[in-house]
Parts: sequence; structure tokens; C-alpha cells
Amino acid sequence: MTRIRITYTVLFVLMVFGVFSQTANFNNGWITPGQKYFKIKVAVDGLYKLDSASLAAAGVPIGTIDPHHIQLFQKGKELYPYIAGEADDTLNARDYILFYAEKNKGIDDSDLYSIYPSAPFLTNPYYSVINDTNTRHFFVFL
Repeated sequence: MTRIRITYTVLFVLMVFGVFSQTANFNNGWITPGQKYFKIKVAVDGLYKLDSASLAAAGVPIGTIDPHHIQLFQKGKELYPYIAGEADDTLNARDYILFYAEKNKGIDDSDLYSIYPSAPFLTNPYYSVINDTNTRHFFVFL
């Protein structure tokens, strides 16, 4: 009898570890380990302009960057910004990056309620229950 209890206990523990060891997809395949990223917080929908002075204040080495190597990411997808002055292949003092950004919306929270697909838990698709500030990740590959 003791042997059966031990066997069932071991099987139960192995089953629990097997269930909890499943890895979730966090959509972070765009992240390259060892690279430096700069976070841009977005709280209002609209056009955003990053001038070279604000980039330099954030620690971006603007004199050594080729504007063709600048990437912006949001929610794991690459955005394609307009970069003024990229024709000379250097990021100068008068160059800037222009991109459109949106704040977090309530529709982004819908994944939190995916265990109840038929229940109307999403109260407002335009207002996030968690946080309305979205982020863009600025990345320069060399």
C-alpha cells in the first residue's frame, strides 16, 4: 500500500512539474542579447520627434551612428521611422527621427481575458485597464 502511494505521489509531482515547465511565448524574439536598447515612453497618440540633442542627452553616440542602422520596435514588431538627414550616412546635430506612435489601448488587455473568450470582460477598447503608456525601443545595430 505504501509503495502505491509513493508511486502516485511521484507521478503527481512529475505531472505538476511538467505542466508548470511549459514556456510561454512572450514575443521577444526580436531582442538580441548584449545589445543596448533605449526605451521611449508614449502616453498620447501622435507624431513623435527625436532630435539629436535629446538622443545625445539619453546617451546615444550620435556622431558615430549611420541612420540606416536605426531600428524602432513596438510589441515585437519593427517600425519604420522617417529619418531626416540620413543621406550623408551620419546622424548629425540637425538630424531627427520622426515616427507615429499610439498609447496602450484596452484591446491590448484582451489577452488577459482570453481564458473566457465568450465573456465580455473588455469594458472599454480605447482605455487600458493596466497602463496607458506604451513604449518603443530604439536600437542601433553596428
